[in-house]
Amino acid sequence: MNKWILWLQILFLALFFVLLFAGKPMLWLLLFVISFGGAFFFGRFYCGVICPMNTLMRPVSWLGKKPGLKTNRVPAWLKSKWLSWSVLLFLAVVMILSRTVLMKDLPMLLVLLVVSVLFALRYEEWVFHNHVCPFGTLLRISGKNPVRSTRVEEDRCVACKKCEVVCPSAAIVVDKQRNTAEIDYSICLQCAKCITVCPVSALSYGKVQR
Repeated sequence: MNKWILWLQILFLALFFVLLFAGKPMLWLLLFVISFGGAFFFGRFYCGVICPMNTLMRPVSWLGKKPGLKTNRVPAWLKSKWLSWSVLLFLAVVMILSRTVLMKDLPMLLVLLVVSVLFALRYEEWVFHNHVCPFGTLLRISGKNPVRSTRVEEDRCVACKKCEVVCPSAAIVVDKQRNTAEIDYSICLQCAKCITVCPVSALSYGKVQR
């Protein structure tokens, strides 16, 4: 599964830069709008498969661990529930003003991409995904209770925490009392990393049982 996801990530990353340098960023935003609606049914597949920020953050985050650039200390302001909404508002205002006043599109998506890479060098990926990313802010709404998503078969789970460790958005937590992994669908990126590392195949993608 990881192989085809990787190829899709590379494909969409290339498409992102093609549209960006062709001066058609609105087409990429249209792709996001479609993905926003799709998240009601299939979870946040935009984040795990399509998003260029997530695609680049993965290798950059790995590189950040080598020279010791990363820190586990996250400032309180980065955990504010209003930060991502503020970023979303700022991004929307700048894009609207650039089109109406300057009569051109400023490369705000490229700026956001650079910001995500810098965050990945300094902090764990979940900091940007859960507290900064404006796209994630919206997808938390549509992806909160999807019809299909990465799910846990509790009778198989051995609470080894391997899924918890690899999850880039901290969406998986092993409940100590129930001794099983639990997934927060609203922040699950549908990247399939947890499915790949599970030693007992307790994780899979499919219809969510409620």
